[in-house]
Amino acid sequence: MKPLIVFDLDGTLVDSLPDICTAVNIASNILGLGQISLQEVQNTLGFGFLHTVTRCINNKYARSATKHQAPIDDAIIDDAKKKSLSYYLANPVKETKVYQGINELLCDLTEKGWGLAVLSNKDEALVKQVCTKLLSHVPFFAVKGYLPTFPRKPDPTVLNTIINEHRSTRHVHDDDIAQTMDRNSSKKYTINSAEYPIYMVGDSHADLETAKNAGIHFLGALWGYYDAHDSYSKKREFTSPDDLRRWLKRN
Repeated sequence: MKPLIVFDLDGTLVDSLPDICTAVNIASNILGLGQISLQEVQNTLGFGFLHTVTRCINNKYARSATKHQAPIDDAIIDDAKKKSLSYYLANPVKETKVYQGINELLCDLTEKGWGLAVLSNKDEALVKQVCTKLLSHVPFFAVKGYLPTFPRKPDPTVLNTIINEHRSTRHVHDDDIAQTMDRNSSKKYTINSAEYPIYMVGDSHADLETAKNAGIHFLGALWGYYDAHDSYSKKREFTSPDDLRRWLKRN
């Protein structure tokens, strides 16, 4: 059985922070809150765009509101977030770039016959747009983002389904994920990866916890928006995609 490597998207394969920040500021400016910095946006990443824009707006309002300022109407906030999301859906890769060394890493893994997949907490429509526009040359057998019917990372359900799909060499369908959830009401079961390597590559605490919950190895992308600092016996960290590529060649 060939090895499997599942990549997070934002902060792992691509640097999407500038486009996300631009879209977040659409909402912030509509609400009169002013500019939100790249660092402020980065601090909220990991659980999808709407989560990011909501946290950024809440944080900005909490810092800027005066004691006697009336709260912003929820309907106005919701409208601003919708316009922000609409902008991002229409402009997901204006400034987004593939990290240096990622194409070489993916090319090496493809040539060696590794199974490659993407699993993100970004909405699936956005994940597929980004992968189609920037990584269409890569033969990912699964490209998965968030859908309302399935849990986000760090829940391991979708990751476990990708792993099972890799074992059976069938295409991942949403009903496969639903069956996984039906068989596993606790939303957690461990994949035995002793017979071949399985890795999760990511930059976030959610990625680390997803790997831990699935019982697989975690490879930390220090080149991204890294916050996966918790200890885990199956964790290794890498300073660059080239560093990771060299390690995978040796192991």
